[in-house]
Amino acid sequence: MFRNRIRLLLLGTTLAIAIALAWALQLKLGSRGPGDRAPTLGEILVLVLPAMLVLGVLGDFYIRRLFRPLDALGGAVRKISQGDLTATLAVDGPEDIAALSRGVNQMLDTLRQQEAVYKKADALQNEASDREEHDILIQILKEQLSKVTDVDLLLHSLLNSSLEFSKCEAGSIWVADQNQLVLWYTRNLVLEGRKPGSRLGIVNARIPISSKSIAGHSVLEKKQVVIDDVYNLPPGSPFQFDQSFDQKTGFRTRCMISIPLIGAQGAALGVMQLINPAGHKTVTGTPLAARTESFALLAGLVLERARNAKEFLMRMVRTVEIRDPHETGVHVQSVSDVACHLYKLLADKRHMPPNQRDQNISILRVAALLHDIGKVGIPDSILKKPGKLDEEEFNLMKWHTVIGAKLFDGAESELEKAAADVARYHHERWDGTGYPGPIQMDSVGGILEQLKGVKHQARGLKGEETPLFARLVAIADVYDALASHRAYKEPWTDDKILEAIREGAGKHFDPEIAEVFLENFADLKSIRERF
Repeated sequence: MFRNRIRLLLLGTTLAIAIALAWALQLKLGSRGPGDRAPTLGEILVLVLPAMLVLGVLGDFYIRRLFRPLDALGGAVRKISQGDLTATLAVDGPEDIAALSRGVNQMLDTLRQQEAVYKKADALQNEASDREEHDILIQILKEQLSKVTDVDLLLHSLLNSSLEFSKCEAGSIWVADQNQLVLWYTRNLVLEGRKPGSRLGIVNARIPISSKSIAGHSVLEKKQVVIDDVYNLPPGSPFQFDQSFDQKTGFRTRCMISIPLIGAQGAALGVMQLINPAGHKTVTGTPLAARTESFALLAGLVLERARNAKEFLMRMVRTVEIRDPHETGVHVQSVSDVACHLYKLLADKRHMPPNQRDQNISILRVAALLHDIGKVGIPDSILKKPGKLDEEEFNLMKWHTVIGAKLFDGAESELEKAAADVARYHHERWDGTGYPGPIQMDSVGGILEQLKGVKHQARGLKGEETPLFARLVAIADVYDALASHRAYKEPWTDDKILEAIREGAGKHFDPEIAEVFLENFADLKSIRERF
């Protein structure tokens, strides 16, 4: 705007000078003599206008040259206001402009130095903040995890917590099972973000514990493996990376930290893998690698304690397994895990708070493992009969529900009460045709000899009269039985199983639970196949 005003002023001045010159020239020429014709003003302007044009061009050139340093100065100021401190002004032009340019350059140097100091301070502050956040999170996790005795809940919590504190895009937990690693849980936040509500948590996969895989090598060597790019492994690496999952999903695995989960006695219980930490192109030598190792140390100790508790419980289950060839540890673990997953899906559908949900799952898992504990009171002649039972034998077999529940007589804890309910009611049916029905437990004995003379109820419990945990175990128990080999039958196909569950909804099974079962059959099948 200021430049245009100067141009207008210069143009007006040039025009005024031209007119004045033309007027003066006309007056002078008009006074030469009486016979001479004075030139017209137009003729004089024709002579003067070229000179005026030349003068205007020279003036505009001078204005551009005069304002060039100011233009550069204005551009530098705009960049500074936008946070760009890379500009440097040329020190030329009039002395006052040159002095101003030198002053701006000096100011830019000072700002750049201050920015470098601030960036360094921010980096140190962020590092300290991250370290403090990590230490606080580790302490919180230590307190939370120490209260968890359920192995599956613990593994689920470990994976979610590790993704939270490492800010990774994906992660997985493999559990050691003899000479194999079983993929227990996996999450991929990128793929979940592409399809909200989806989870990739349950994948049935097993690999040998060997150095051919990154996870296997980490467990075998009991050492952390840190890789900056799994597609370009260091020369001489004994392991390879399977790219099939990335190719199938479009996800790109880059950085990976593979940490063995080591128990207090030095045994490798499994391995946790964290993939693509946010803001990291490489992970070698970063603080994150050291922090994940300390987290894994805590995870290994807590996991070992939880596994010991589960192993103690499984010893109780084996007392039934010794008696009943069908009631194996594989069966009860499958029933327990399927029932717990169904409960989780149902709880999430009902928007149950996660803490309450997980507490109930922990109780249900134990109760489900003991659902057939009453079979310890049934004679071998019935339990080990290779074919189907006759009516009298089946009537005696029905009492295993009451015998199991009576083992928890006088129970006060929530867990024992749940175990009693599941043992007693897991053969009840939604339509009321199940057993043992509404028996007065105080009036009956706890061994088969005392129950032989007791008549069975004409009807069982109906609908929601049966506790929820027992309704969940009922469908899980039937599913595992249908999918398993028996002396009198072959395993059913998936289609036949789904048809049976569909037909049993509202008759044998709680229709809502049956619906959840059918909608999530692939996950439930993967859970069963783990064992």
